[in-house]
Amino acid sequence: AGQVDLMLVIGGYNSSNTRKLAAACNETGTPTYHIEEAAELKKDWLDNIKITGVTAGASTPVWSIKEVIRIMSEFNNEEFKEENVEEEENEEKKEEEEEVGSGEIPEEPLEGEETEEPEEVEEEAAEEEGEEVAAEVEEEEEVTEETYDREITPIEKGEIVKGKVVQVADDELLVDVGYKMDGIVPRSEVDVKSGESLKDTFQVDDEMDLYVLKVPVSDDDKLLLSKKRYDREKYWQDLEQAFNNQEVLTCQVSEVVKGGLIVDLGVRGFLPASLVDLRYVPDLQEFVGEDIQVKIIELNRAKNKVVVSRKAVLEEEMAQKKKETMETIEEGMVIKGIVRRLTDFGAFVDIGGIDGLVHISEISWQRIDHPSDVLNVGEEIEVKVLSINPEEDRISLSIKHAKPDPWTLVTSKFTPGEIVEGNVKCIVDFGVFVEIMPGVEGLVHISQLAEEHVTHPSEIVSEGEDIQVKILDINAEDKRISLSLKEARREEEGGKEVKEEKKKEETSKKVEEDETKGSGVTLGDVFGDLFDREEEEDKEEEE
Repeated sequence: AGQVDLMLVIGGYNSSNTRKLAAACNETGTPTYHIEEAAELKKDWLDNIKITGVTAGASTPVWSIKEVIRIMSEFNNEEFKEENVEEEENEEKKEEEEEVGSGEIPEEPLEGEETEEPEEVEEEAAEEEGEEVAAEVEEEEEVTEETYDREITPIEKGEIVKGKVVQVADDELLVDVGYKMDGIVPRSEVDVKSGESLKDTFQVDDEMDLYVLKVPVSDDDKLLLSKKRYDREKYWQDLEQAFNNQEVLTCQVSEVVKGGLIVDLGVRGFLPASLVDLRYVPDLQEFVGEDIQVKIIELNRAKNKVVVSRKAVLEEEMAQKKKETMETIEEGMVIKGIVRRLTDFGAFVDIGGIDGLVHISEISWQRIDHPSDVLNVGEEIEVKVLSINPEEDRISLSIKHAKPDPWTLVTSKFTPGEIVEGNVKCIVDFGVFVEIMPGVEGLVHISQLAEEHVTHPSEIVSEGEDIQVKILDINAEDKRISLSLKEARREEEGGKEVKEEKKKEETSKKVEEDETKGSGVTLGDVFGDLFDREEEEDKEEEE
């Protein structure tokens, strides 16, 4: 650029590479013009210019560069032709003047003299002319309105034309566009899948819409066409329409990039990670290769920028489901839902586009410390609708009320005076709560824990311990059961004493029978083990 009088930089206006070339040339102080195509050249740029430098971006087609150089050459030839025309006109004037000065007059036929052309020749010529005219009329009748329009209307650059493939080569397509000429579609102007050739993708007689890249201006030039450019224009038109109408588009995720996903919309679109789903997605890789629905939220063709959102589509679907759910559910209904989130105070359950809250007190008939004790995220459960607040979109749900109340079974399963096994669920200052069946707890008052005085229930039992208790009273209506630990132990001890007395009686009878028979058995042989057992029991009681 520093060694020439003018620099021409050829390439797309959106090409970063070409823009940098133009900037570098400008820094040398040499006049620089950035053009995208040869048609933008102006003749006055070259006035008084001796040396012109030409450079191009890496993606600029070779034919585009050649076209610029050809137009520049034509500008120079036109100047040369103008000079020659003036010389030729001067020479013609000289010759005319010389002819007039010599007195030579062109010969004309004398009056009454026959011409050399006979009448028969004139008739034959007329017949031939008539046949040619008839043939031309017949030809014109076969020409359709469409082809006639195409023949008389010049094709222009940037126009969209329809073409039919007449030949498929390795590096180009030969296409008939109906303008008494075939167009060329270079391989670089066609989108072909990786690993495939033009012959794998196209066949003769395939029809397609094409964008006119270059119109021939001489016999040596070719009509250059682009399917890629047409597709790109069509894609942008469709995207602009979809953006303006807020349409939902289906596209495929092609790759994961920093901050989101790349989707294929005919052009590359960007889906930010925060707009992929309604909730945080830790691994975006699971979406690669999947077809998803999105809406365009930002479109800038000049910057080749398309930003889409999948979350917007999901929110619309959720809102529609939510509306339908609010219109169909009623208080008291038992419906199915999916556990979406667990908190310290309860669980949020999706019942169809809207999350309802199950308070921790409504999760189970049993005592629980945290919802995770009985629920898992993603689990499907049945819930009962307790209340609906349409204004605030709040729904209160209950899991336990969707099941039978275990207290309704208490009177049929238990009776006062019965000794049952239970589990210590809660220890309080005035006693302990013991679960005797799932969802049913009874109270053992501190006075019913032991025969002796008890300062605190924890001196006698531990939380989670299984114990035997005696049912003193059942009040199913108030959901109360009175239990006693000491009564159960007293009966247990009484039962042991009765068993021991009975055993002693049996042993005495046996001794008498042996003495009668003279067996020689001593009292030590009979009662020795009994005394040992009583001593061991006394020690255990003391401990």
